[in-house]
Amino acid sequence: MIALNNGGEGPVSPEGLTNNTPRPVALCDTATVRSAEPPNLIELEETRTILDKPDQAGSFTAFAEAWNKYNLTIQEPLGRFREFEDREGEEATAIQATFDQHRDRLHRMAQWSVTLAKQALDLARTHDWPSFTRRRHNYSGACLGRRRNRHLPQREQRVL
Repeated sequence: MIALNNGGEGPVSPEGLTNNTPRPVALCDTATVRSAEPPNLIELEETRTILDKPDQAGSFTAFAEAWNKYNLTIQEPLGRFREFEDREGEEATAIQATFDQHRDRLHRMAQWSVTLAKQALDLARTHDWPSFTRRRHNYSGACLGRRRNRHLPQREQRVL
């Protein structure tokens, strides 16, 4: 240690190296947290009841309504892109081609908004399906496999 402190000059001995050893670290008691008590049956039943409420898909329904409304908003200006009646020439052809592109783009946007609305409604129906199945099967498990949703009206039945 002396050699290191004096620019490399001086004696190096094992005793000098062991004189400056750090003191052992004292171990303290680790703080512990009391474990949570298991939930009682009443809390589980209340939670199940809350989850089984059919209004849980309300946000999906509102989402679908908003996209359907947007679809109608998109379709309103489509009449503005009609064919020219009084114009001819290259400029009229170029403008008409641009109008056709805008009209096609609006049609695609309207189709996409309808698709989003339909998917949201499908999710809303699917969200309500498990609670119906649990009630129907007395919580013994859902009908799995390639079966039809017999509880849905005929027009809404799909193969799972």
